[in-house]
Amino acid sequence: MKRMLAAIAILALSVGLPGTIAHAASPVVSNILTEVTAEKQVNITFTLADADGDECWIFPFAHNTETNEYIPITCFLSEDGQSLVWLNDLAARQYAPGTHTITWLPGADWGTRDFGQNIVVYVRADDKQRCAPGRFMIIDLAAGADAESYPHEIKHFVDVRQNEFKTTKLVLRELPDGSWAGVYEVTQKQYELVTGLTPSNFSGNPMRPVEKVSWNNIKDAGGFLARLRARTGLSDFDLPLDAQWEYAGRAGAAFKYNDYTQDRGKGTDAIAALANLGWYGLNSGENTHDVGTKQANAWGLYDVHGNVWEWTLEERDAYKVIRGGAWDLSADYCPLSYKGDYGPASVGRAYGFRIFQPAPID
Repeated sequence: MKRMLAAIAILALSVGLPGTIAHAASPVVSNILTEVTAEKQVNITFTLADADGDECWIFPFAHNTETNEYIPITCFLSEDGQSLVWLNDLAARQYAPGTHTITWLPGADWGTRDFGQNIVVYVRADDKQRCAPGRFMIIDLAAGADAESYPHEIKHFVDVRQNEFKTTKLVLRELPDGSWAGVYEVTQKQYELVTGLTPSNFSGNPMRPVEKVSWNNIKDAGGFLARLRARTGLSDFDLPLDAQWEYAGRAGAAFKYNDYTQDRGKGTDAIAALANLGWYGLNSGENTHDVGTKQANAWGLYDVHGNVWEWTLEERDAYKVIRGGAWDLSADYCPLSYKGDYGPASVGRAYGFRIFQPAPID
């Protein structure tokens, strides 16, 4: 049995709404310029403005306009003329209002790739440190369902485009609040390597998201999460709470769709944006698709819109809330605020999931 419930996200904006607290306007980044040096370094110059005059955290990243690829920017040589010892985490540094220049080492982030003509650099700023740190957790599943353990490590950068991160390895991104979210929906191959099972209707496609998995299949003793916890020694892996899913999915977007190329990263309400963001009823061809083939959000998470529904921990009258929309439904089901719910034993061709690890409790 299924139910669909539309939800409206209520945002406390700078113009006060009844019953909300008005906040100062968010900092604004403008005049972003890039200059490629003879050494193939890239100088990124930007102007930061803040209504309160406060220092802010910044988060730069790049976008390939031809492929819609999201590219983290993490490795730097200098800022404002001052040398750095290979800064990998700008989330720990603050910038005063004004014009700044940081020198990026794209070869360190991209390997042998050059800074091409299709690359656009974005810089976002926040006065509450809500910019993504940029670390990745890698879990090696290659030993399969009979493995005693799955090795895991944390890196400052990995090229998540590689097929291994959609098949034999899980990759999670650290979010600003200290939690971690799967860069991709769990794929058919990853599910098989952990559980030994191949339940998907669209079977034989290892890089497509696994589907026909119920909430119970994922959460039960002996299910996907229990096996992953036991073999990594990390006991906190879980499905997200509803609020955690929306926080991760929005990545700072305020509108329906998290297209970071729109409105200084705040996203857009234009349905046309879904063509670049996700697989849904009008563009899916009545199939799921390989994960990561659409544009990521501003924290590098793919397929937050469409492909398959994602189970959460949230409960509504014995039903479990699902998020994100799916390949077989219209755009009406894909906004970031939309919630559906299904019984925890339900299986279907559009039910999948993404793994999370909550932030540590101080």
